[in-house]
Amino acid sequence: MGVLIVVVMFQANYWMALGKNNMLRNVPRDAIMKIIFLETPGFLNMTFPISVSLAVSLAISRIARESELTAMRSAGIRVLRVLAPTIVFGLLVGLFNLWMIDRVTPAASKRSKELQTNVNLVAGLGDFATSVNLRIQNYTVNIGSVMKDKGNANRATLQDVMLIERPEINQMTVILAKDGTFDQGVWKLYNAKTFNFRSGSKDVTVTESREFRINYRVAIQDLMMAPSPAEMGIKELGEKITQFKPLGQNTRDMEIEYHSKFSIPVMCLIFSIVSPIFSIRFAKQGGFIGIMISMGIVLGYFNLWVVFTQIIGKNPVVNPAIATWTPNILFLAAGILGLRSLE
Repeated sequence: MGVLIVVVMFQANYWMALGKNNMLRNVPRDAIMKIIFLETPGFLNMTFPISVSLAVSLAISRIARESELTAMRSAGIRVLRVLAPTIVFGLLVGLFNLWMIDRVTPAASKRSKELQTNVNLVAGLGDFATSVNLRIQNYTVNIGSVMKDKGNANRATLQDVMLIERPEINQMTVILAKDGTFDQGVWKLYNAKTFNFRSGSKDVTVTESREFRINYRVAIQDLMMAPSPAEMGIKELGEKITQFKPLGQNTRDMEIEYHSKFSIPVMCLIFSIVSPIFSIRFAKQGGFIGIMISMGIVLGYFNLWVVFTQIIGKNPVVNPAIATWTPNILFLAAGILGLRSLE
């Protein structure tokens, strides 16, 4: 229930964000649903620790409130033994979360970004547009008119297309085409003429091709030069850090993301210890105390996590590993102190 509630909240918030970008008006509904589906693994990464906290808080506060914990303690059972099942539960969820972060989320995030780029173009074009200016790969593009295909919302017909590229400082390439199409991220220009100009030379090289094609999905990676840290798995991200750091490049964001891929799943285990301890202390206060305590712990942790990873961790004098793991260490220390007090 905790996973379902929190994921639906993330999805609804993302739906509203797409609406603010006017993507809901001109883009097919199935494309919007697919984008939200591809973003869901990323939502789950943050949802699993929250849901673990909620689940174990409710479970332990209930057995404490109904005096079952009192009976177990009277029989000489330690609090740590009572919490053993919740700790195992948190460990298993954390391992599953680690697998999701490493294997599922990067691939889904890449596919979502590609799809969003394509539907952004469709949303921005509307049914008909004139004098459209875009940036595709290394080209600056001007399109005289664009008309969306009524039978296929992801396809458009292009008229009077001009592409300008500057491969070198003293060189310019201009591609002209009377007709073209845009279909699922693939641009096709028909009977295109290519003019190559070079500074200081009067000669202009002209070539003609029946079909000039640009795959815009490849262009996403070309424009970014490399996938973002969130789109890389643990192994790939570690290799990038090892490769770029000796060259003097700034790898701080990649290092923070690398350690976060481990620290967030570990929070599933830490929440399975910390949340029950505070639930036991306040169990007699009412039936909803488990929810209140788990939400308070989650809010406290993630606010602390944002401060350390997004503010303190950006400081060049702070080690990214220390910044990322400090919230975990602080909450684990609070849990150990609370456990000793209960024992």
